[in-house]
Amino acid sequence: QAEKKIAELQTLIQDHPHPYSVAISLLHAAWGHFLRSEAPQARRYAEAAQALSAKHHFPHLAGGASLCRGWALLESGRPAEGLADIQHGLAACRATGATLLMSCYTSLLAEAFRQSGDHAQGLPVVAEALQIAQQNGESLHTAELYRLQGELIAGIPEADGKPQAEVLFRLAIDIARGQAAKSLELRATLSLARLLRPGSQSAAARKLLEAIYGWFTEGHATKDLTEAKVMLDTWT
Repeated sequence: QAEKKIAELQTLIQDHPHPYSVAISLLHAAWGHFLRSEAPQARRYAEAAQALSAKHHFPHLAGGASLCRGWALLESGRPAEGLADIQHGLAACRATGATLLMSCYTSLLAEAFRQSGDHAQGLPVVAEALQIAQQNGESLHTAELYRLQGELIAGIPEADGKPQAEVLFRLAIDIARGQAAKSLELRATLSLARLLRPGSQSAAARKLLEAIYGWFTEGHATKDLTEAKVMLDTWT
């Protein structure tokens, strides 16, 4: 349904004379693909939004577009370029004084450090994102922030962070359920399943993953649902 709305939006703005409306529509399309974990499409829309925002001096939109482009570069195996774009986008958004979505934006920097293998550097960044979310009363991304915090802790080999990561993944699941945020619940359950699959809680983890995977009636070609299906099919 989101993909359909993105397509409808692009049809609406094809002959639209209002640059800000077009720029924000392109940016929303980019973030739509970000939420579906579709890097090439997200990058294409982000670059279009970035160019239009730069031309018409929309600094906050340009910053958001840079952030989304940076994520897309991360997902495409270009972590150094992705990190640079994310840092640039964060600085641009902060310079405007705006705080809307800054918890989500800041989490992208933590994700960049995670994908670069620098989990320890990512932890204070995700802690900052959680603090911003609390200050702003901005809860739409909280489940994902706790999931990311768990992934960062689990990724530090010398820290033996599995118990703490499990607590964080379960917290992320509970928050997502409370918000009826099924995509975020799926993502947090995937993280928990990866963590518990080798151990004594394997059967319980599989049951959780089966339950949330079975809820979905569409979108089965998207990244998270595809990963869940492969994990369930190969579970031993």
